[in-house]
Amino acid sequence: LTCDQGNSSHAKSAQLVRDMLAPAGINVDIRCAERATSLTAAKAGDFDLYIHKLGQTNSAGTSLYLQFDPSNPSGLNYNFVDDQKAAQLIAAAQTATTKDDYVKAVKAAATYIHDQAYMVPLYAEKMVSAYNDKRFDGYLPAAVENITMVSPYSLAQVVPSK
Repeated sequence: LTCDQGNSSHAKSAQLVRDMLAPAGINVDIRCAERATSLTAAKAGDFDLYIHKLGQTNSAGTSLYLQFDPSNPSGLNYNFVDDQKAAQLIAAAQTATTKDDYVKAVKAAATYIHDQAYMVPLYAEKMVSAYNDKRFDGYLPAAVENITMVSPYSLAQVVPSK
């Protein structure tokens, strides 16, 4: 099992996974490394299990592409399944030109991927942003660490409070 050794939550999670699989007779060798090395190993498939943080900063269709497309754009272990039907459904979501077509395509891809169950990602993160909006309105919060209310787009929406 590889993980980002600089992230204490990942290191602790790796220990929990090891300890929880031991009673089933599954031996987990934890080999966490610095983030770039760990991600490189993940991209190459040099692992059986890994724990990594994936920032969900994208639309639903883009997230499906990054997580499940066989081209393996983000090096996730569930990208190593070469499922052409999933790829076609994901491509339909990425190329939809109307909102209705996009929603329909995303739902179709998500349903198919869920039904295949080749990997169930565990998302466990709580984002907390501290801010003072007494003097301004219009901030657009996003629940991801690298696009918070002080993103360029959010700032462009800010107006003085009345």
